[in-house]
Amino acid sequence: MPPRLRGDLALGRSWTGPVPDGGALREGGLATVALAGVGEGAGLGVLAVFSRSDRPYAAADVAALEELAAQAAASLTVSVLQQEVRELGTIDPLTRFFNARYFASRIDQECQRALRAGVPLSVAIMQLDGLDDLRAEGRSTAAETAIEALARHVAGRLRAMDVGCRLDADELAAILPEVEGLDALRVCERLRASLGDVPELAGAFTLSVGVASFPSHAGRPDGLVDNARSALAWAREHGGDRTFLFHTDTAEILRREEEDRGADDGAVLATVVSLAASVDARHPATRHHSENVGRVAALLAAEAGLGPEHAERVRVAGLLHDVGKIGVSDDVVAAEGPLTEAQAAELSRHPEIGQRMLAGSHLAGLAAWVLHHHERMDGRGHPMGLRGGEIPLESRIIAVADAFDRLVSGGPGRPAVPIGEALDELGRRAGDELDPAVVGHLRALAGRGELGPGPRTTSEETA
Repeated sequence: MPPRLRGDLALGRSWTGPVPDGGALREGGLATVALAGVGEGAGLGVLAVFSRSDRPYAAADVAALEELAAQAAASLTVSVLQQEVRELGTIDPLTRFFNARYFASRIDQECQRALRAGVPLSVAIMQLDGLDDLRAEGRSTAAETAIEALARHVAGRLRAMDVGCRLDADELAAILPEVEGLDALRVCERLRASLGDVPELAGAFTLSVGVASFPSHAGRPDGLVDNARSALAWAREHGGDRTFLFHTDTAEILRREEEDRGADDGAVLATVVSLAASVDARHPATRHHSENVGRVAALLAAEAGLGPEHAERVRVAGLLHDVGKIGVSDDVVAAEGPLTEAQAAELSRHPEIGQRMLAGSHLAGLAAWVLHHHERMDGRGHPMGLRGGEIPLESRIIAVADAFDRLVSGGPGRPAVPIGEALDELGRRAGDELDPAVVGHLRALAGRGELGPGPRTTSEETA
């Protein structure tokens, strides 16, 4: 066997070429040999030798073939052993992240440490959308280049205590100690949103991320990883370019939605409903805000003549109207004084973030209502500057319900006011900012005593 062939086989490469001159095989009329590994790691091989002659193989030919096969097997064995040695290491040579073997042991260690210290732990699993297509087209080199660029992007945004890993060819993971739930999701959402800053990836790829936390979402390391993978699958199944957070209620909600309408819609709704509550929980004074907005919006929709099913969809949109604030920093969301220009600009992006999270399947209509709930009747709102009737009625309803609850419930730096004062204030804002007809519906509901107190944050809860 030529030395070059031995080297190729030792690296696990397939090979085809002529039988060397001067050997017994060539003298017997055998012309070409092909060696191709079969199976993962090239642990199994097939040897095929082709002859220009029609004569049967002699015993000497068979012996020579057996010798060639033995040499090929020895080379393949070396290849497998070298691969196993590489896998015993902890570093993926392309990304310089830790490998899957290390991840499995480290996640166990981190979960044990979290339990001992009484602190949380989160795992994020991410994948570039579009990488599958590259692999299918046989462009593995381009796919590997993209993975390498993503790893650099992620590494530059991890804390010193975080751990980056490559789980398989197309999956990266980050172990995030002492972070859980909404905070972990916000870290990953900012990572996803900044993918356009990577020249090698901008415009060609988007990123999907699944997040789960320990011990709130899983009591065992393997369950934590499974939940993060489930969240990643939901993100990818709903168009990609989004971050999903697993929630303990999600599996049951998803199961019911699958029975009623199929998994396509339920995964989105289950996740964002849990996020809506998490957004409100970032400040005690807004704990029930989204719930209140959804309740009042449904009443307003019915008062405006919308049917029961339509009103229910408006309620859900009201419940989810602020879900995009997961991408806004705490110091902006819970600010108790005037916002700076930069903070106001950051906050103004939350309807677009919410729309992107909700887009897809039957929630597309809700996504549009959420997107436009900060438009103004005079066209000076955002994000599109729609005016009057250009704004969806549902968005105008949510805007009034939102403004009403902020007044009667208060908020960071804002004392609550009585319903009568709130109605007077909304009346002053009608026409320029709010739809006068919807404000009129609100007055009618209040006059009949149908608004009710709704859930409120009591002094005991705040304490």
